[in-house]
Amino acid sequence: MPVEIMGVTLYNLREVGEKLGVSYLTAKTYHKNGRFQGQRIGRSIMVTEEELERFVRGEKREEVPV
Repeated sequence: MPVEIMGVTLYNLREVGEKLGVSYLTAKTYHKNGRFQGQRIGRSIMVTEEELERFVRGEKREEVPV
């Protein structure tokens, strides 16, 4: 069940997998390989709804110069 924090909907990797029609391990691999960004909150990696929509649309993340 997605959670909402300060108006932002967050999904854990299991929910991301369900929404994308892939397994949890595939969603975890996508995150690990940088295909979408997430933030660890406690023991879970959470992905914003906006980031998930960006991924589905096939848009690339903007690279931030270091």
